[in-house]
Amino acid sequence: MNSFYRKRSFLIPLSILLFLLGIILFNGENAYAIVRFINRTFSLHLNEEFRAFGIGYVATLLIYASFVCLAWMLYQSGKIKKQHWLFISVSLLVVHYTFHVLNNAVNYPIFDDQGGVIDFLNQYTSQHTAGKKLGALLLPYNEAWMLIPRLFIIATWKIFNEINFTHLFLFNIAALVFLFLLLCRDFLENDLQKFSLIIALLLFQLQSFNTAFIAISGLCYYWVLIFACYSFRYLQLAQSNKKFLAPAFACAAALTFGNGLLLFPISILYLLSKKRWREAAIWSVTLLVFLTALSSTFSQIQFAGEFTMNPSNWFNFIPGLLGTAFQFFYTLHIPMLMGFIILFVFALSWYRRWHHRSPVAFLLLAFLPPDT
Repeated sequence: MNSFYRKRSFLIPLSILLFLLGIILFNGENAYAIVRFINRTFSLHLNEEFRAFGIGYVATLLIYASFVCLAWMLYQSGKIKKQHWLFISVSLLVVHYTFHVLNNAVNYPIFDDQGGVIDFLNQYTSQHTAGKKLGALLLPYNEAWMLIPRLFIIATWKIFNEINFTHLFLFNIAALVFLFLLLCRDFLENDLQKFSLIIALLLFQLQSFNTAFIAISGLCYYWVLIFACYSFRYLQLAQSNKKFLAPAFACAAALTFGNGLLLFPISILYLLSKKRWREAAIWSVTLLVFLTALSSTFSQIQFAGEFTMNPSNWFNFIPGLLGTAFQFFYTLHIPMLMGFIILFVFALSWYRRWHHRSPVAFLLLAFLPPDT
């Protein structure tokens, strides 16, 4: 046996072990038996169906990990390149995410899909003039404009003569993959693939329930971030006329969901810090024109929850929401901790002047806390 297999011989039995354990746990009867055993042993009252689903999810992650281990062994042996290992790992993760979304999604409007899709279509189709149809498109849903997602919904309805929510979930998965590629482009170009895999692990998992199983949420949230990526990228082209596309993408983000408006103050402050006065003025005028054009809809804005300026609520809500990808239990301790870590990273990036080295990543990071 050569030195390679002597040093890495543990990867093969580890992969087999992970695969077999995943297969065992994936069996529904075994998952329910485990939950019942835990309830009896510790006198708990865990919901069997909910916890068995969680065990099934862990089971497929174990199977995924077994294939990643095998691919890593091939990379270490020189059979494949590191880029190939990254491609395999991310591709299998996307397949894993898609499997769970489609396996658990239902072709039925739940939560915001009822108001954001079905109620909107009923209202839109009941209008008989172009002006009233435009008014229905621009009517705020709670506190947000959703013109671009609504145009997509109408296009889908016109093409297929129906709204199939499963198809919308598939489109959102594709949008999430596209967003992942945008976020990782700098990492891939600079041989920082490990960060790309970390981003993939955070994006393609079911903790983000709303965007996975509520179609309108995915259409809004994913595309706001996609437009933000493009806006911040074009913002860096100070010597090119393409820089004027940046405020256009910011307008698109604002017309996708209300939080897109935050791109304007963030970009204006960034331009002022760079002493790009003329562009800052253009952004300011664009924002003024944009708000003036939509001023007639302001009176129709209704906040989904209680609006408060109490800083103590921000202290709990902002880090908690930033860390929701780590909501594994019924408590907020882990999400709060991860949220504070994200805020610390942003403060560190400001102190270390990362906006000079990686301006797009810095601006996206600056977008997250006020976005919550």
